[in-house]
Amino acid sequence: MKHAIFCMVTLMLGVFFNPVMSQTQAISQEQKKAPEVQLVKPLKRPVALNYWIQLIEDENQTQFPLYVDLVNLNKKDLELVSVQGEEIGGTEFHYVNEAGQDQILLGENGHITLASKQLTKLQPKGFYIMLLNPTKPWAELDTTKVTLRYRVPTSLQEMEQTFNVKITSSGPACHVLHPDSPTKS
Repeated sequence: MKHAIFCMVTLMLGVFFNPVMSQTQAISQEQKKAPEVQLVKPLKRPVALNYWIQLIEDENQTQFPLYVDLVNLNKKDLELVSVQGEEIGGTEFHYVNEAGQDQILLGENGHITLASKQLTKLQPKGFYIMLLNPTKPWAELDTTKVTLRYRVPTSLQEMEQTFNVKITSSGPACHVLHPDSPTKS
């Protein structure tokens, strides 16, 4: 009987003073205090409308403006931060102000903001993308694959959108790229 009481007391003291048990209790209390993690909804790609690359009748042309209308369907603003393509040597974001002065957007301003639930027109006399030094000559009605990269300001969320763009001197055709569409021409 004495042995049973001794075992019971030892067990109770072990549970009461056991440092491992205390750590486990502390962890479970910390877990109770931890804030809930909220899942981030995936972003929707912007709807791309009327996209085209302007060809100027000059055989020495090395700069090609890319024009596109983008509809941001997200509840958050997006920033267009880069444009890439296998046939594109480089890119710049430009803005033509009210006085007609063409400005290159650099540094912290080196992006184009797409306001939430809004249409942003990248067109002459406003914001547009300049494609530089294509790796092969482009001619009327050629197409090239272009990838636009977006990010959410103050976030790590990024996404890409790739589509084929027609090179033409005659202006926009009515192309529409739905945000859930794969690469299309």
